[in-house]
Amino acid sequence: MSESKTDKQYDVYSLNKIEIICTALYAMMFIGATFCIVNYGIKLELWRYLVLIMASIFGIGIIIKRAILDYKFFFSREGFAIIERNRITDKEIKTFYRWDDIQSMKFEYSIPGRRSQIYLVIKYKKKNREDKIEVTGVFQSSRFTKLARLYSGRENIIKDPKKRKPFEKDW
Repeated sequence: MSESKTDKQYDVYSLNKIEIICTALYAMMFIGATFCIVNYGIKLELWRYLVLIMASIFGIGIIIKRAILDYKFFFSREGFAIIERNRITDKEIKTFYRWDDIQSMKFEYSIPGRRSQIYLVIKYKKKNREDKIEVTGVFQSSRFTKLARLYSGRENIIKDPKKRKPFEKDW
């Protein structure tokens, strides 16, 4: 018996595999560039060597961090949960959000000096507040949107900034 996507009880969206692959490619690129420059005797200034070495070490550190931390979204008919687990200490942080309590969600993108960050902003129905959650790593907002719409049963659960009309207000 095969069950369709709408009959599934839950779905898990994990960021670990994508994150580790992208970071490994980043680190391999800088390690390879550093190795080629040193091996072929290309003369560079000392600060350029240091930049390449620091970028390589930074990439290796991110790979280790992503290998230790497990970050998942768990979707069900009642709501969705964000599960952050440390693989070494087995400490888990679970946060559950119910579809009945959520009025809408939207993504905010910011570009600080170091790296871009994606925030998931959740607006509640009865409470006059919003939760702003930083989503770590390589995040596919289209896949999150698809799963949220599927399991919540509402097409307007995620506010899409692209579909707004000119001069349309959020309220």
